[in-house]
Amino acid sequence: MSLNNIGLIHCAQGRYDEALKYYTESLEIRKEIGAKYGIAESLSGMKDTYLSLGLFDKGIKNGEEALSIYEEIGAKDELLRALASLIHSYAEIGDIKNAKEYIEKAHRIEEELPESEATVPLRLSISRFYEKEVNLAEAIKYAEETLEKAKANRDLYNQAEAYILLCELRKEDTEEYAESSLAIGKKINSLPIIWKSYYHLYKATQDKNYLVKAKEYLNKQLEHIPSEYINNFNELVKNYTKGELQ
Repeated sequence: MSLNNIGLIHCAQGRYDEALKYYTESLEIRKEIGAKYGIAESLSGMKDTYLSLGLFDKGIKNGEEALSIYEEIGAKDELLRALASLIHSYAEIGDIKNAKEYIEKAHRIEEELPESEATVPLRLSISRFYEKEVNLAEAIKYAEETLEKAKANRDLYNQAEAYILLCELRKEDTEEYAESSLAIGKKINSLPIIWKSYYHLYKATQDKNYLVKAKEYLNKQLEHIPSEYINNFNELVKNYTKGELQ
């Protein structure tokens, strides 16, 4: 198994420090031998890890480097995936101009590759863009397209991500979507999917004032949050330790 694949496994299971370690080692070796596709692949892995940690500046830097290489070598499927990730990243930091430019660019490439599996994460990212733009109708449309295509491709990870996004877009159905994403997360052993699912179950039950159930889901979430990520949830932890959930 390659160093890059080991990094991928660590990232999928929420062990982000270990993932970065293996991706970095992989990148150094691939740079030494001049393997351009491999360099872009390692950079993409580092990008995904930084984005999972909410470190968008670092993720965008790695993503832009990978994008340039994929363009240079004409790897269009990977180019679509890189664009999808950057669309999401720029939307998250409020850089609407770059996000829109990359959506237009991705649509042009997509016309050449209508059956590419890379159109699934692309639609997910476009849905997230419209969510940031508060265009609920378009966000739901692309999220549902993501879910439909992911099911057709038997792409469990992106099915789960689509369910998680729909938790935000259709709050009245949050529990149903979160239960679906949780089942997939457990099936594919994805710690990030599991804790995000528990987060939405916690929020849904708290909003309904089911405080005992909410506390149970919060405990489950805190059990599954990767240690590197826990600082981003200080507010949840603070509320819990204050005893606001009885």
